[in-house]
Amino acid sequence: MFTVDWLSHNLPSMQSSLASVDRVTNILEIGSFEGKSTCWFLDTYPDATITCVDTFAGSVEHADAGMDVSDLYERFMENTKRFGDRVTVRRGLSNVMLHELEAGSFDVIYLDGSHEAEDVLSDMVMAVGLLRPGGVLLIDDYNQPAFPGIKNVVNFVAAIWPDRLQCIHKGYQIHFLKILQ
Repeated sequence: MFTVDWLSHNLPSMQSSLASVDRVTNILEIGSFEGKSTCWFLDTYPDATITCVDTFAGSVEHADAGMDVSDLYERFMENTKRFGDRVTVRRGLSNVMLHELEAGSFDVIYLDGSHEAEDVLSDMVMAVGLLRPGGVLLIDDYNQPAFPGIKNVVNFVAAIWPDRLQCIHKGYQIHFLKILQ
């Protein structure tokens, strides 16, 4: 029930970066769309749980592309139902939902929500606080020419926190290891 595959081309680099994590039991996904990446994470890490934060309302680029997102939440739920209580959904804006989560509690965070610079800034700053030391932050669309604000924001945050974030992959996506503190 997936209408698009924005994930598969990133899997080799994701798998390589995630190999550096000593455990993957608690995952946060900011931006889940239909759940393709959610399913991949849970299939790959059968002992893990995932918290998914999304409005399930789509975005401007989905509307511009003529995508029907009217049943996006239902598609997500259908695609992920086989995982049962391993999936926790926080439906709403990330700048609200992320404040409800426990600092330092996630092993992996996959940031693929809004492509607006101010949203990416908020999500990335919050994600660094929610990620445990030794965890990995995966940020999608870093080298996506259609969304230059993502790269600008990520580079800015990484430059002001060189003592917190170590870049371990830079390509279409960018991945960081949160440095032990």
